[in-house]
Amino acid sequence: GPADAALAADYFGVTPGGNFEGANVLYLREPLPEVAARHGLAEDEARAALDRVRSRLGRVRAGRVRPGLDDKVVAAWNGLALRALAEAGAVLGSARYVDAGRRLAGFLLDELVRPDGRLLRSWRAGRATIPGFCEDYGALAVGLFTLYQATGELRWFEAAARLTNEMRRLFGDPAGAGFFSTATDVPALIDRPKEVLDNPTPSANSLAAEALLHLRHYTGDAGLDEPLDGALALAGLIARSHPQAVGHALAVLATRTGEVREVAVVGATGGPLVDVLWNTYRPAVFPAVDPGGDGRAAAVVPLLEGRVPHHGEPRAYVCRGFVCDAPTSDPAVLAAQLAG
Repeated sequence: GPADAALAADYFGVTPGGNFEGANVLYLREPLPEVAARHGLAEDEARAALDRVRSRLGRVRAGRVRPGLDDKVVAAWNGLALRALAEAGAVLGSARYVDAGRRLAGFLLDELVRPDGRLLRSWRAGRATIPGFCEDYGALAVGLFTLYQATGELRWFEAAARLTNEMRRLFGDPAGAGFFSTATDVPALIDRPKEVLDNPTPSANSLAAEALLHLRHYTGDAGLDEPLDGALALAGLIARSHPQAVGHALAVLATRTGEVREVAVVGATGGPLVDVLWNTYRPAVFPAVDPGGDGRAAAVVPLLEGRVPHHGEPRAYVCRGFVCDAPTSDPAVLAAQLAG
């Protein structure tokens, strides 16, 4: 009735003049208790009235042509989601998020990677055909590195390392000046662009630099320094005048030039030692986890070479450029080493 309509108009911000090109786009103008009080209603009464209005709006909307649904799966965006799931699972100790990350990573590697190893851009309804761009490689590699950190499962590290090396081959500028967005194995454009701006998602060069930074600190490969610094140098040209446009690149640069520590934890994927790694925001710490502690993982992750448990007890090695402090099984000592 009129009372319901007046309440709804007030609550959803409906005005005679509209708020967008003469029409009204509904939004919640004020908290419900305030609107209810203005109309002399108890909060429960107002909520019931709004439910009646929503039901009528739903019936009208159901008769309209629905907007098109963009339901494709994009490799780069899902790489960012994978990182978030892995980090959330590790920080919160949530197996639910880590398992979701595993399922996502498995899907992406199964459905968006060709038999020859080429990453594809997007997937929809069982089809994926467009070759991936540099941002797809960088985002997925970083997501996989993060999932490895959260689980210690080598398949994720191996996939991340392979994508990062493939990214260098397909997109790297031979002059060392960062990464092109398009690959060498696709039809050539008039000009091959280089993405540098980090808005609204990290740019291809920021993601490429971050993937290289991970691989650099897990392998100790100094040959990665040139492409890594070349990608960051592109952002430097913009950072002087518009730093907000290259925020992600600056975050990677801060890690690159800061007090980076590699941490090898052997003999555990969880527990007090691993908890120390995630209980504080430490972007300059690169954890490598070897749950078995039997030395086999060192063949895949060079940082783990020579790192072994102590009489079956988990140990952590805090390193700077692969030069390590004395190993410890004491979480308090590990925390002090990371803070020092």
